[in-house]
Amino acid sequence: MHIMSTPHLIDVKNIRQVSSDLLEEWLFDMAKKNQERISSANSLELEWSSDVAEFIFNTCEYFKLDSGVKYSALEIYERFLAYHVLELHRSVKDRQETDKPLSWEVIEGRITEQTILRVLTSIELASKLNSHYEHIMPSQVVEFLEKTGGKVYGKTGICNSEIRVMKTLNYKLNVSNPALYVEMLLCVLYTNDPNTDDFLYPSAIIVMDLVYLNRKKIYDRLYEVVTGMPVMENNENETFVKIKADYMLLAVSIIAAGAHIVMKDNWSTILEQLHQVTRILSKDIKSFSLVIVDVLSAILDQ
Repeated sequence: MHIMSTPHLIDVKNIRQVSSDLLEEWLFDMAKKNQERISSANSLELEWSSDVAEFIFNTCEYFKLDSGVKYSALEIYERFLAYHVLELHRSVKDRQETDKPLSWEVIEGRITEQTILRVLTSIELASKLNSHYEHIMPSQVVEFLEKTGGKVYGKTGICNSEIRVMKTLNYKLNVSNPALYVEMLLCVLYTNDPNTDDFLYPSAIIVMDLVYLNRKKIYDRLYEVVTGMPVMENNENETFVKIKADYMLLAVSIIAAGAHIVMKDNWSTILEQLHQVTRILSKDIKSFSLVIVDVLSAILDQ
C-alpha cells in the first residue's frame, strides 16, 4: 500500500493568499466543466483499478514528482484506456466480415501486455504538463523498466507510446481531475472563513489519496446506499453513472470526510459552507462523506 506523507501546513497559508475574485472565476469555470463532464459521462471512463492507482502513486514518488502529477497521470491513463478500448472494439467489429478477422481475446492480451508502458507514458505526459524543465525523460522510463523487470522498450517505443496516447485523447491532456476540485474548494473555505482549522487541509489531502486508492469500494458502497440494492455487474443505471462523473460532489464529500476526522464538533458548519458554495444538498454531502469515512475506517482497521 502506498504510504502518504502529511502535507506541510505552509500549504494552508499559501491557499489563503488566493484573491476572492480569482476564486469566484475559478469556481464558475470548474462548475461549468463539471456539468459538461456529467452530461457526457461515459461508464468506460469510470472503470477504476486500485492496483493502477497505487502503481502510479508509488512511481510518481519514486521519481520525486510533484504531488499533482499523480492525479493528472491517473486521469490521463483512465481516459486513454476508455477511448483505446472503444477504438479496438470498433476495429474488431469492422474486421469480423473480412478474410482476416481479429480476436478480442488477442486484443485483450495486447492491452494487458502494454499496461505498464501506457501507465508510464501517462505519468511522463503528466509530468510535462506540470513542469517544462523537471519532467520524466524517455531514458528514465527505459531505466525504470529495466530496474523493475518489466518488458523493456527503447526510447523510440516510449516516444511512440506518447504519440499514441495523445492521438487517442485528441491531444486533450490537460483536463480537470478531482484533486483540482478539492484544492479549489479548500481555497474557498479558507478565504471565506480564515478561522477554519489548519488541519482540515492535510486531513482532506490524505482522505483524497485514500479515496483514489479505493474508489471502487467507495462507489460500490455508495451505490448500495443510494439504490438500496447490492452491486451487481452491469447493473448501474444512467443516474449513478452521472453521480460517479460528478467531481464536485466527490470533492465536497472528501473535504467533509476530512472535516469529520479532525474537526467533528464543527462538521455541520463545514457541511453548510460546502452547500452554500456549491449548492449541493447538505444531506447528499453528508451521506457520501459518511460512506467514505466508513469504508476507509474499515480498510484501515484491517
